[in-house]
Amino acid sequence: MTPTTTLPTLRDAMTAAELRAHQDELTRLAGPSAYIGVSLRGTDGSDACVAVYPDGILHDRSREYFNAPDWPTAINAAYAWIATRPVIARAERVRRMALAIIDIKDQDGSVTERRLRARDFTAAEITDLGAEACARAAELCLGAPFEIVT
Repeated sequence: MTPTTTLPTLRDAMTAAELRAHQDELTRLAGPSAYIGVSLRGTDGSDACVAVYPDGILHDRSREYFNAPDWPTAINAAYAWIATRPVIARAERVRRMALAIIDIKDQDGSVTERRLRARDFTAAEITDLGAEACARAAELCLGAPFEIVT
């Protein structure tokens, strides 16, 4: 959906096109790897379910199901959860980088950007999250100093 596109009103009886418009918008908001599934039967037997896989359908450990008696409730719950996702995702990425920093320092004696990039962290992530991840690594290791060298 473009910023000027108006989404259909949420209501109990929605057409497939209206439901698909919200599915597309949820996908856009959840990120480029996200998969959003909709089902007429919830995982708990309810009438509507929106499944959000923020990291893609093959990475189901981060998935969330929103079961509800109607589409507006399920879709609004998914929108609300996705709105909190950037904060959660950032904290998780910092934690993963902190653990990588600890492991690399243990193996090599120092942590380089090159070694972090080899662990699937982008240069932008290293710039943005590196100091926070070093601080988190220090917390995890009871104050041991950590830094990323170039």
